[in-house]
Amino acid sequence: MIILDDLQILFCSGKIASQYQTESENYQIFFQLIAEINHQSCLILNSREKPIEIAQLETKNNYLRTLILGNLGLAAKEILQKQKLSDEETWENLINIYQGNPRWIEFTATMIQELFHSSVAEFLQWEKVILSESLVAELDKNFQRITQDEQIVIIQLAQESQPVTLHQIDKILDLSTSDLLNAIQSLKRRLLLDIKQEDKTTYFSLNPVLKQYVQNQYT
Repeated sequence: MIILDDLQILFCSGKIASQYQTESENYQIFFQLIAEINHQSCLILNSREKPIEIAQLETKNNYLRTLILGNLGLAAKEILQKQKLSDEETWENLINIYQGNPRWIEFTATMIQELFHSSVAEFLQWEKVILSESLVAELDKNFQRITQDEQIVIIQLAQESQPVTLHQIDKILDLSTSDLLNAIQSLKRRLLLDIKQEDKTTYFSLNPVLKQYVQNQYT
């Protein structure tokens, strides 16, 4: 078994998601070969951006799978226990606000420990989502990679109070339909959008942490 971590470092910043840097283009050939030839090995790719060829190949190859590492759920309580935070009855609320993301929760737990006497209840009295400097730095890494069109879409979504459809975004933004769709697809590959299906219609939004980050930094 081979595990490749932080695969996104192979991709270009400032371009549509999963565009390989010139010196890294052979990785694309390697991944395609691994997916197409017979072998008894296992390759695990850990990335913040989904490689384009993986998205294409997984529709044809039953042995190719994408697993999105999402909400830890109540297991995230272990992080809060290790930080010795108080007000356990409020922990689930804190976990939900920060999407069960272990790094986001860890950064926030450290802030609560240092500035709020380890009291989660006191921290939650603030109405807005609070972003520690460590969390902002983590999010900066993601947003430094996106294109100008993606920034335009993200900033608009941060201003919306409700999830919106592609047609609604298209009417607001001064982007061509092609540029808009490419930006949305790229943001999806970067896992920066919340997407839900309702009555055969797709809606797009940002989770509360990303929304607060964008409002703080870009609006």
